[in-house]
Amino acid sequence: MKKYFWIAAAACLLLSGCGGNAESTQAPAAEASAAQQEDTRKLESSLPEQPKPLQPGEVDNGWRKAYRDIILGSGAKRFSLPLIDNDETPELVLYFSELNQSAHADSPHLYVYTGGTVTDLGSQTDGGWDTFGYYERKGIVVASFTSTGSGQLTYQRLDRGSLVTEHEVSTTLLPSDDGAMEYTIDGVAATEADADALAEQYDKSAYKTSTGDHPAEDAASVLGVS
Repeated sequence: MKKYFWIAAAACLLLSGCGGNAESTQAPAAEASAAQQEDTRKLESSLPEQPKPLQPGEVDNGWRKAYRDIILGSGAKRFSLPLIDNDETPELVLYFSELNQSAHADSPHLYVYTGGTVTDLGSQTDGGWDTFGYYERKGIVVASFTSTGSGQLTYQRLDRGSLVTEHEVSTTLLPSDDGAMEYTIDGVAATEADADALAEQYDKSAYKTSTGDHPAEDAASVLGVS
């Protein structure tokens, strides 16, 4: 950023003092600006989408107060509001440990609001006890579990307030020196290539992870309800 600033400043001095060519000196600055805009666009597209805040005069449709009560009464440390399925009511994920200090019992819990009722769908992790993975607005939650020598990855679809398993990938480290893995998909023997092909069926650009966007004590202000 500083480099581009000084290039632009030098160009301005040359133009004012020496009658330089405007087109040649403006080109690097324009290219730098375009590159910065592209970097910003990529960063924004990688971040989870946030639900729209409650507008002045807008009536709460129920989920905001329901989520606030659960957050404040749960003992959770942090929470996030991912948009998993394709509507404007977010889901709620609670984190019961301080950031980067989680354990098995502290896996993020997923809650959904349907028909005026909040349902706890249980612990969901992706790759680590403190990380929640999902495909934004595609209705897919990714749950994974790893232990010494084995692992399990589950693709689940959020359907009318419940999670339905679509595919389950299991891996087992074979007793060899080359780190070879044995794969199964939905209980059937498979290969690493098969597992990769399965992952390709989902929209990678929509995949997001969260480790808790907000402290629990900020629930009322974030949700826009007192």
